[in-house]
Amino acid sequence: MQPKTENNQKLSRWLNRAFSALLVAAGFGFSAFWAFPTFLKSVSSRSWHEVPAKIISSEVTSHSGKNGRSYGIDVTYEYTWQSKTYKSDRYDFLNFSSSGRADKEAVVRSLPAGKTVPCWVNPKKPEEAVLFPGLALAHLVLLLPLVFFVVGCLFLIRGLDKTSAQTALAPPDELLSVPLPTNFLHDASLPLELKPAPVFWSTISLAVFAVLWNSFVVFLLQETLAKKNTDWLPSLFSGIFFIIGIVLLFAALRKILALKNPRPSVSLYPPRVHPGRKHEISWSMTGDPHRLESLRINLRCVKISIVGSGKHRRAKRETLFEETLFDSSSRPDFAAGDKLGFTMPKNALSSGEADGGTVVWFFSFEGAFPRWPDMKAEIPFPVYSSPNPVSLTPD
Repeated sequence: MQPKTENNQKLSRWLNRAFSALLVAAGFGFSAFWAFPTFLKSVSSRSWHEVPAKIISSEVTSHSGKNGRSYGIDVTYEYTWQSKTYKSDRYDFLNFSSSGRADKEAVVRSLPAGKTVPCWVNPKKPEEAVLFPGLALAHLVLLLPLVFFVVGCLFLIRGLDKTSAQTALAPPDELLSVPLPTNFLHDASLPLELKPAPVFWSTISLAVFAVLWNSFVVFLLQETLAKKNTDWLPSLFSGIFFIIGIVLLFAALRKILALKNPRPSVSLYPPRVHPGRKHEISWSMTGDPHRLESLRINLRCVKISIVGSGKHRRAKRETLFEETLFDSSSRPDFAAGDKLGFTMPKNALSSGEADGGTVVWFFSFEGAFPRWPDMKAEIPFPVYSSPNPVSLTPD
């Protein structure tokens, strides 16, 4: 039976892939069925035929929502094309409702009933016309689905990387953000104190992104619900964006709760690690480690390489070595402060650059809590290639 943390890792990977695929589908759907057609119509409308139109009615519509009231322009006009009369209610191709009643009232005042104004008619589909052709600054909103599609593709490509999927828990930049003291002066009679990389800023970044995403979703839902006779397709994709927003909020909440997890630290002795040498670690945790349902401590080595070029550059992680030092399934009465002995492999690579990548050794802590986000922490430490004694005299 696999440990709970392994099952959680697999579930997390599949959820990440499913979320990325949903992001790609939503971005593609909005781009293909709304953003791109709207952009093409807006651009092509500049070349449509200009004909006079008579305003039948115009008013400012008001819609109430959780975030206040929004206002739109409701206009109806008729025009003649090739001796046939048509009616249309399209002011522009975005047709968004938003806050700011004064701007809409100014437009409606310029379009009183009975006034003749120019409109642009699609010669291939004369029943299609618009009062405001072309692009405006508001059309920048059409880029948002494309951004989501690209971001989803990047997440999906990274998540489907089999090598990355089989490696450690923390992302490469978190491991490499902890300096490896390859040339430090250390008293050999004292242990080396090690701590994991901080995760505070990554949590804050995800929380901010979740808030920004859901702010856009609220605006999108408000605009969708404010339209009359809303088609099912925009409503469907608005619902997909809403689901993604809920998932983001849930993920951000889990990371915020995980900040309350105990944080491990390690004392390593002897402090200089060499291939074939025996070592001992003792570990402690901040907070309350008694809540842990299970705990596993692994000794792991990965090689982090940068593959691809230009915009396609990405970090690739390959596991070179892994050994379980402690597993609570065999010792359910574990307690922080226990000492663990291990022997480094005789052929262990030293930390640092090697074969086009960076070799990193670390202790991996994987703990499970009942009804709470799991603890995942990686603590890097340096491995030296030569067991020569360190001179305590500075250069």
